[in-house]
Amino acid sequence: MTSLAPINNWGGLHPLIVHFPIALLFVAPLFLLLGIIIEKLLKPFYLCALILMVLGTAGIFFAVSTGNSAAEIIATDPAITATLAAHVHFAERSQLSFSILDILFLIYVLSPNFTQNRIGKPDWVAGALFLIIYLFNITLVFNAAHHGGKLVHQHGVRSTLYQDPPIK
Repeated sequence: MTSLAPINNWGGLHPLIVHFPIALLFVAPLFLLLGIIIEKLLKPFYLCALILMVLGTAGIFFAVSTGNSAAEIIATDPAITATLAAHVHFAERSQLSFSILDILFLIYVLSPNFTQNRIGKPDWVAGALFLIIYLFNITLVFNAAHHGGKLVHQHGVRSTLYQDPPIK
């Protein structure tokens, strides 16, 4: 019987956690688009998009938390520090941006105009506008991921998840 790997520190979990919000936030706009295209299923698709967005945004909070912990032990090489600063900048901007987007979309989806279908045809217009704003914001996640990839593949920064703890 195999056992689970020991978790040596919170920062070591960063590579495991960070991919979930990326996947969720990149899939959510597909449901927005499906809601725009298939008008009679607009509400269920928008609800699915909202759930993916909220879960993805929650994942960003975990990713930033584990990333901050992981960053504490990274070497102070100037190139690594610059890449790390860009990675942190885009990650924190993503956190703020998607928190605001989630709140706005939640208000829209829960509004009486949406739930009672009083708006009518402009429902897809609001969805299309939100989709455009969303796609601009997804570039923040893309940039954070790009700089994280540079840390790993260009600078050789590795997770401490499977490193043995220091012997005392």
